[in-house]
Amino acid sequence: MSKKISILIANYNNGEFFQDCWNSLVNQTYSNWEAIIVDDKSTDNSVEIIRQIIHGDSRAKLHINERNLGCGYTKRRCAELGCGELYGFLDPDDTLEPNALELMNSVFSENTSVVLAYSKHRRYDSTLTNIISKEYNISSIDSKDIFYFNLSGTITAFAVFKADAYKKTAGIDAYMLRAVDQDLYLKLCEMGETMPVHEYLYKYRIHANGISTGDGIATVSKAEYWQWYAINAAAKRRGVYVEDLFSQYYINKSMYNKLAKDYQLVLNSVGFKLSRKLSAVKSIFFKKK
Repeated sequence: MSKKISILIANYNNGEFFQDCWNSLVNQTYSNWEAIIVDDKSTDNSVEIIRQIIHGDSRAKLHINERNLGCGYTKRRCAELGCGELYGFLDPDDTLEPNALELMNSVFSENTSVVLAYSKHRRYDSTLTNIISKEYNISSIDSKDIFYFNLSGTITAFAVFKADAYKKTAGIDAYMLRAVDQDLYLKLCEMGETMPVHEYLYKYRIHANGISTGDGIATVSKAEYWQWYAINAAAKRRGVYVEDLFSQYYINKSMYNKLAKDYQLVLNSVGFKLSRKLSAVKSIFFKKK
């Protein structure tokens, strides 16, 4: 069965990359799709670029926010404008593999109880030519497991979900600035079964202006805040507490990262000679018995 797929694209100042994004849709082996593009009042020439690229194509709808309202609001607006049976997020600086929509349609046609399916992804450089990293494994979600709260980022791109399941949730949180997708996926997990698709369907572009790379350490801290915002919201819905999980995962992880950073600073210091580095390594791994 051919299901219409609404590709939800929230844009802010990524017009320079949109041609690649659009080409990856036009070149899909599956034709029953629409592109819902919402621009969050970009300050560059994104709107002009996007209008020129999609000109005359009835599959594309472009909406422009009256003012900059953030990621959560913009993605929620995308979902409100979608008309498909299935929804899937695609960032304007990323692309899909040619068989992505065809495969996802098959997954939902063959597994009627599934409300959310998600693939593996590869991370590329800014030109989308060189692979930086990739997911080797993705796991199924067990809602009875405490790690159901998605701490390890199990659900990533490309994620596709049923529109009717989405409408049974509170929807995308317009207040959130980051971790918007994670918050939604936690909600969708409560609506039915999820399924990992063990194929690489999404190409994630790493570049200087990306939302996850722009501010360095500050970006990581902000992302962690919104991650815990999403986790606490899920815990509240389910009537459970994640205080212990917070202390075990977040605090210990932060302490480990600090110690690792401090240790690296010592190793890289001018006064710590190479011979002393080797001596330190030997003392750890070659202790006399």
